[in-house]
Amino acid sequence: MGMILESMGEGVITFTESGQILSANRAAEDAFLAHPDQLVGRSMESLLSNVDWEQRGTTLSAASAVGRQDSMLGTHQLLTGRRLDGSTFPLEFLVSEARIDGERTLIGVGQDVSERERTIRALRESERRFREMADMLPDGVCEFDRDYRITYANHAAVRLLSEVREGIGVGACILDVVPPDQAESAREVLASIAATGQPLQTQYAFVRTGKDDLRVDAHVSRITGADGEVSGWRVVVHDVSERERLAQAQRLSAIGHL
Repeated sequence: MGMILESMGEGVITFTESGQILSANRAAEDAFLAHPDQLVGRSMESLLSNVDWEQRGTTLSAASAVGRQDSMLGTHQLLTGRRLDGSTFPLEFLVSEARIDGERTLIGVGQDVSERERTIRALRESERRFREMADMLPDGVCEFDRDYRITYANHAAVRLLSEVREGIGVGACILDVVPPDQAESAREVLASIAATGQPLQTQYAFVRTGKDDLRVDAHVSRITGADGEVSGWRVVVHDVSERERLAQAQRLSAIGHL
């Protein structure tokens, strides 16, 4: 068993209900910058920031006494680990229990997820910048999922959508802005884009109460997830109402001069 624990990439620490460390494998010692056997005898509270192990140990004991499982057991938790030099790091930690020589022993399996957390933060920052840039665009950008529910709309898209139907936005069904007699055709078009991966460039006209029709050039493409599965669609729309109105006026003027 000892050889198996030493070969594991995750840190493994065994400890008592009161939090006293009984053993730690090499990966755990490396994670906490400890020399061999330097963790044994220490308190778990010294390795975890913002965790009151005296209270936690009491809760674990009480749960065990009545045959109830504490919420900490069997649940992956993101904690803050504290290395022996005082520095901290994000620690994903899972606690289970076992009976060893008749005594209840807790087994903690954890790993330093600093790199994963940095990646998550970088992705969030990248998404934030994308949203900010998209909101500066004059064209509308809208995304919706396989249920046709809008998951994102920049400022220009919200403005255009609200001109067709008041109050529509994130969470609403994109098909609500499509005339009922065209809804089925819209579904078929989206299904084709999802199946072939070929984007569609087209023009749509929407009726506006008390105004001329809203005419937009639309570029529709599918969105795929990391697994390659289609998760929805993205549409970029450009308001060409004024352009079309001027073109119509020019045509009528030309006819008048015939």
